[in-house]
Amino acid sequence: MFVRLGRGAVLAALVGIGLTACGESKGDDTNADAGAGGAPAGGTPVGGAQAPVERENFPNDGQWRFTASIAELSGYKLPLQVDLVGAPAAGGGGVLTRLSLRAIAPDGVTVSDVLATLNDIVVDPEGKFSAPFENVTLPGAFTITGSDVLVSVVFGGEVRSPEFVCGTVTGQIITLDQALTMSTFGGVPAEDAGSEPPYSCDSQGGGSQLPRLTAEQCPDIVAGENAFESAGQSRTFRVYSPSSLPDGASPPVIFLWHGLGQPIDEIETMSALRDSVEAKGFVLVVPESLALPVEWDQLTSSDNVDLAFFDDMVTCLGAKLNADSDRIYTAGLSAGARWSTYLTMFRSEQIAAAALFSGGLLVPYPAPAVKRPLLGAWGGVEDIAFEQNFDTLVRDLAAQVIPAGHFFVGCNHAQGHTWEPEFTPWALDFLFAHTASDAASPLAAGLPESFPAYCAVNALP
Repeated sequence: MFVRLGRGAVLAALVGIGLTACGESKGDDTNADAGAGGAPAGGTPVGGAQAPVERENFPNDGQWRFTASIAELSGYKLPLQVDLVGAPAAGGGGVLTRLSLRAIAPDGVTVSDVLATLNDIVVDPEGKFSAPFENVTLPGAFTITGSDVLVSVVFGGEVRSPEFVCGTVTGQIITLDQALTMSTFGGVPAEDAGSEPPYSCDSQGGGSQLPRLTAEQCPDIVAGENAFESAGQSRTFRVYSPSSLPDGASPPVIFLWHGLGQPIDEIETMSALRDSVEAKGFVLVVPESLALPVEWDQLTSSDNVDLAFFDDMVTCLGAKLNADSDRIYTAGLSAGARWSTYLTMFRSEQIAAAALFSGGLLVPYPAPAVKRPLLGAWGGVEDIAFEQNFDTLVRDLAAQVIPAGHFFVGCNHAQGHTWEPEFTPWALDFLFAHTASDAASPLAAGLPESFPAYCAVNALP
């Protein structure tokens, strides 16, 4: 059973608030239409009151969307709602009389109660301010993993205009024991956030495309250890192929992704996939991660180093081994299964099918262009690792993909957090039953006899 702790605390405390835009509900304590001193913004003073001070280097009152780019977690975009009330000063700056912080749920709509409130934060005449939120707990109901996350962070901000603030995020994700020194944020009024709100002083949302290898740039692919440079990183992977392939043969490929802190030797032994390479005539590829906080770069829907790595391996396997582009499969355990789910969503035009052992999806379901078949196997209520309940995570995944139109086979083997060698024959039968050119599943009419009784079509036993 795979229970290595490695960087387990990282996955256990993954900051998983959703990536989509915040909801429409307004904070009860925010009056977005009021100016300083309660006078209507831009209105005429009543009863001899002084005119509102012009907001120079000072933000407008109201509900704001803050998006933090957590550099230490692969640039993960963390959305928050901030309810802001302030008193601008003549000559610029002023005092943020109240800043109330709320979490946004993975559905992108539900907003939490106030998690923390700061009072009387000074904004200097140049628009600079420091807002420390200490020992704030993001509730499990508002994280993807369902686990509470304790943070102490400082938003070191600069008011660029009454409708835009930005700056740095420093401090610590206490539950992960992860210091924040390079992270950034951008803030705009909630109604202006759009689908890709800014996350730094020079961002307008989105992300740049990383370079990819061309077939001409690919090195030879050999049996055993391989390496090349991908997206500026030195990457390694193992390849196992049949001892002899007929001339012109185009073998299928299975990518096998290891779990959090798991050596690739261990996932090879657990799955025993390499023992089937000769008999089944496929190429097995076992990549090595960069040991990111959640092992594979799956905290963002933007381009990332592991998507580039996958693309480069596919290019080079096609160029050097004549791999069959119609039969590319992905499989993994735990964090590797989550990454396989991610790949099946964001590379749906290349992946033919996926075998997921104790998996799930960290980002919100993205509605891929092609709805690929998924095998979701897990170990029942005892499938818990790194303080994560994979029984819940797999059920949550099924609740997303089955209604969306994916063909899904659920297999509750009730053996905890593991991939045992006896699971592999039916996992291979599932994968090889599908091709990329035909998204429909021939297994929809019923599973072969090789599948155990604890597997069910479009259901969780």
